[in-house]
Amino acid sequence: MGAAEKHLKNNSTKNFYGAVSKTIREYLGNRFHISSGGMTVDIVDSFLKDKGLNEEILQDIKTIFHECDIARYAAKELGTAEMKVTLEKLTEVINYCEKIKE
Repeated sequence: MGAAEKHLKNNSTKNFYGAVSKTIREYLGNRFHISSGGMTVDIVDSFLKDKGLNEEILQDIKTIFHECDIARYAAKELGTAEMKVTLEKLTEVINYCEKIKE
């Protein structure tokens, strides 16, 4: 998350969302023993539903994946406000997942 925070301060949108994407994929992969290489939002969603994550957290995860894809592959540029919200969601997801039992 440190890299994402650095890119946020520098207002480097593509690098920020690249760091967020890497962080969430690696975190979820390590935490729930999912291969991060081919991880998609659909795979994560179906796997994590079985783990009992609440719907709000699942929606936050989907949103983070979607925003990362938009920023990395679409022409649309997301601003600092959107980046801050994404970082807050990422923090909430990680904090929530750290509290649940596997």
